[in-house]
Amino acid sequence: MFRSFLFIGLMFLFITCNDESVKKEEEISECRELTFLVEDCMGLHRGALNYINSCGSLDIEQAKMNLTCEDLLDYFGIGDISGDKDR
Repeated sequence: MFRSFLFIGLMFLFITCNDESVKKEEEISECRELTFLVEDCMGLHRGALNYINSCGSLDIEQAKMNLTCEDLLDYFGIGDISGDKDR
């Protein structure tokens, strides 16, 4: 009797705790998504901008609407990294 109770209890825990249909993905912050976009535009490796902790008021949806990398970098505030202001 004790074995069957223990077996049923273990099976219940196994079934409820081992739900393969729920995949646990690392939740990425909106700021981190923004830095992924910038890293891709600049040709940097993923994680190059990991030191950025806050993106202020920048919005991921607005950033995704930028059609070119130049527009995205302007939105992020680093559009003219060459220092050439006459263009």
